[in-house]
Amino acid sequence: MSSALMKFINSPTGPKTTHFWGPVANWGFVLAGLEQTTKPEHMISGPMTGALTVYSGLFMRFAWRVQPRNYILLACHTANGSVQVRVSAQLRRDTTHERAFAPSPEPFPATRSSDQISFLSHLQGYNFSRWYMWSRTQEAVTAAEAGK
Repeated sequence: MSSALMKFINSPTGPKTTHFWGPVANWGFVLAGLEQTTKPEHMISGPMTGALTVYSGLFMRFAWRVQPRNYILLACHTANGSVQVRVSAQLRRDTTHERAFAPSPEPFPATRSSDQISFLSHLQGYNFSRWYMWSRTQEAVTAAEAGK
């Protein structure tokens, strides 16, 4: 084998140590985060996404501060942090969109009696602004007649 390969294998962050295999296993988080970007928002866990973002931030700092510096771990958690921020943005965008275009709540709660519901159901679709303008006109006519 070449001397460069043997130097890497025997290095403090080489494949004979946990400094190598730990980050390699952590790439699973990145792959899982990338897979989440294709899921609908109701299948994404907001608290778990937040926890993974904080986790990656903490381990990015650890990877930078540990001696010898673990660049593989730093790259892994930088990628995971970026993916989790992307998933968070997707989750926020989807929930904001859902709230903006959510159907309005039921016009008549189930606690109303059947007589009230049958009466109020006739008012659905009624143009109240037209009624308001008509009532204002009637008030003006009444006031004018009273002033004569």
